[in-house]
This record gives sequence, structure tokens and C-alpha cells, in this order.
Amino acid sequence: MAVCGLVLGWKLIILAFLLGCILGSIIHVLRMKLSGEDHVLAMGPYLALGVAICALYGNQMIDWYLHGYLGM
Repeated sequence: MAVCGLVLGWKLIILAFLLGCILGSIIHVLRMKLSGEDHVLAMGPYLALGVAICALYGNQMIDWYLHGYLGM
């Protein structure tokens, strides 16, 4: 995450971390429900997915949130 923070910047790495946590919790709960077993959550793949989404669409997501949703 530190290297990704150097590449993306502080705004996008915070968004990437939040997206990774949200995606990890949703996907992990679905995996536990479908398989019927308890699994250990590995955060690395979900954080990488959050970083990938932010690298592609992060600035648009922040602009939408600040200007479209909040009206700033």
C-alpha cells in the first residue's frame, strides 16, 4: 500500500483502501454464505482490486462525490 500510495497519491490511496475494505467485506460474506464454512479473509487481493479501480476511475469517483453528490 505504501508504494501504491506513492504512485496514486494520498487522495486516491484513501479511496483505494476504502474500496478494498468494502469489496473485501461484501465478497467475503458472500463466500461464507455460499460455501457454508468459515474462511480466513486475505485482504491483499481486495486491496489490489481497490487500487486497480482507483488507478482507472479514482479521479472521476472523487469528482462525482465532491461535485455531483455533495454539490461543492
